[in-house]
Amino acid sequence: MFNAYQPRLSKAVQDRFEITPSNGSDLAQLSCAIMFAEAGSFAEQLKNSDTITLPELTLDVVYPLRAARVFATATTATGIKGLA
Repeated sequence: MFNAYQPRLSKAVQDRFEITPSNGSDLAQLSCAIMFAEAGSFAEQLKNSDTITLPELTLDVVYPLRAARVFATATTATGIKGLA
């Protein structure tokens, strides 16, 4: 029934998954948001292939980031969880 609808950032979280940063692999699914267990920087590739590095992100905050890939080289945050 809802197959034709596109996911939105404002929708309720339906899944949580571990993210292991990798310079060469995309995530298995696009995130709607990201959380961190340990603070640090976060480098990602967006769905449109743009890249961004966000410094000094804090733990236990839900960041509305639609990450397609998380780069290992510039990411120092750990315990990364994707929400979808």
